[in-house]
Amino acid sequence: MNRRYKKSKKNHKVYIESEITRLMEEMPSRVVRNGKCINCDEIKEYKEQIYTLRLVRDSSGKRSLATLNPMLGQRVSLEYFNTPCIYQLFLKNKIVYIGQTVNLNKRISEHVADNKIFDSYNVFKHVENIDDRLQLEAALIKLHKPKYNKTHK
Repeated sequence: MNRRYKKSKKNHKVYIESEITRLMEEMPSRVVRNGKCINCDEIKEYKEQIYTLRLVRDSSGKRSLATLNPMLGQRVSLEYFNTPCIYQLFLKNKIVYIGQTVNLNKRISEHVADNKIFDSYNVFKHVENIDDRLQLEAALIKLHKPKYNKTHK
């Protein structure tokens, strides 16, 4: 899909929905010969992409503390940085790393100490449950393929 969308939650959801629809339409029919599925791996890849997009779509629609923006004068409590979350590191408005942590300040300090090059960061979503956090992190990494993420590729 070559159309560009302005960055907004509504347009982002429209884009994700159109990508899901496109993938479902492009997914090949199952081909069975001699009792064996010939193209099951290809179908599995399509289903994984659709699952990842649905996971991102479903998680991004919920309002969380991450929608607060201290730069716009909105107040952020200290709990904002000490709540388990999924975060993104950016370089020139491009995602270069996606991670999850329990203490954001400590983790960002570790990235600086590791000489990761980034100019800003964002809390994508606060998620208490570790399993949900890891699953959403993996889905976001698959979707965006950041430069510094080595796992989940």
